[in-house]
Amino acid sequence: MSGPAGSRRRRRASLWAVGVLLVALVAGAGAVAVRLRTNISVLDVNDALSDPDLDILAIREPRPTPSPDGAPSATPEPPLEEDARQPLNILVMGSDTREGQGDAFGSAALIDGARSDTSLLVHLAADRQRVIVVSIPRDLLVTIPSCTLADGSSSYPYQDRFNAAFSIGGPECTIRTVGGLTGLPIHHFVVVDFTAFQRTVDALGGVEVCLTEAVDDPKAGLSLPAGVTRVGGDQALAFVRARETLGDGSDLARIERQQAFLGSLVREATSRELLVDPVRLFRSLDAATQSLTMDAGLAWLPRTASIARSLASIEPANVSFVTLPNVYNDDLLTVSRDEGRSALLFDLLARDAAWPLQPSSAAPVLVPPEQTLVSVVNATGLPDQATMAGVGLQAQGFNVLRRSIGPAQERTEVRHPVGEVEVARTVAAAVDGAVLTPDDSLDAVALVLGRDFDVADLRTVAVQVAPAQAGEPAPAPTDEADWVVPDSGLPTGQTSTADTSTCAS
Repeated sequence: MSGPAGSRRRRRASLWAVGVLLVALVAGAGAVAVRLRTNISVLDVNDALSDPDLDILAIREPRPTPSPDGAPSATPEPPLEEDARQPLNILVMGSDTREGQGDAFGSAALIDGARSDTSLLVHLAADRQRVIVVSIPRDLLVTIPSCTLADGSSSYPYQDRFNAAFSIGGPECTIRTVGGLTGLPIHHFVVVDFTAFQRTVDALGGVEVCLTEAVDDPKAGLSLPAGVTRVGGDQALAFVRARETLGDGSDLARIERQQAFLGSLVREATSRELLVDPVRLFRSLDAATQSLTMDAGLAWLPRTASIARSLASIEPANVSFVTLPNVYNDDLLTVSRDEGRSALLFDLLARDAAWPLQPSSAAPVLVPPEQTLVSVVNATGLPDQATMAGVGLQAQGFNVLRRSIGPAQERTEVRHPVGEVEVARTVAAAVDGAVLTPDDSLDAVALVLGRDFDVADLRTVAVQVAPAQAGEPAPAPTDEADWVVPDSGLPTGQTSTADTSTCAS
């Protein structure tokens, strides 16, 4: 049976799933490949995945190298290195199945099949200098497409919570659902269970977490003091699972805490101590790969190793976590896509552009975005560009008056009355390549998007800060760790990076 009791016993399998993936990829791979490969199960998902362009990837199966006497050599030819010009999207799913894991995670009899409470879409940029992890809430209402059932028949498309897709048709159904939701190709997938998370944390020697207040939650098995604590696998699992004693009890608040934990895990996995300690590295990878299910392409370790090598120089600051932008439905239990912001996010990912938006190259402006009024005109000849640009502007505080369509033109302009030049500079700073054009026929600033506009041109604006008054003391430096208390427990598009950590309240 399922229900409140069964739901309370569920863990966020997705969290340790992406942790496993990031440890395996960011820390490096290829060590004792045969041993690691035997840990992994392979699943065919019936062509639900999109094939990366193999000509661009330039990866091939290893072939035996002939010896001088013509007999095949026992040493295979090493695979070609991955050509890091192709972005990759990897869907990480956590299964809450209890099969083969005993009663430590709750009775399997209380759960009607496995579900994936929160899945994560991991985007590896083509230059392998950025990783963007998008959390998909389990309570997001989506259209689940026709999926292959266990008996070989097909289901009908219908609307349900996102996590139902895994229960209906396993990884294949979840992959197809995510593809329809995001419009992005899914190249690989990973499924992992509870035990792998605990083993991975223990193999790393623990991971640091932070609490603003001490917590003693017998139901979650969590007992931690206030402040920063290094936790092992058991307490890490309890930390990411606790609902009633941390945050507001919502799935979205827990996602924010889980993303902070993943940031700490990434810093641990990329630490110099791990990378230069081959014994510890192998133990981490051995633990990380146990209980994993993957597609055949990702399970082929030469390919995984080539991806890992391409990520070797990535900085934690370039590993970003964002929750799929969403809004609560009237029932206050489920959420729906925030259409504008999610469309912008997925369009940027489709173009392999940075998220969050890159800083503007323009000089700091005098007028903050919150003090601007701007209209957006789509003169690109393409649909939806004013909507995308408007969402990008509103996300950083611009007041967008209206969106409209105008005659197509080549260049992107910021047209403005002569007296509004500083407001116009603020708008222009938010769109790379926009030029200022005085126009006294206007009563307000207008951003006119030309054919040269691309959503990847959107930028974040820096506002000039007034210099300190003479005689005012400079702020005192602080030696405190970079743990911050979140402003909101409802992450509906906010982005965090793995170089900073959130202290849970």
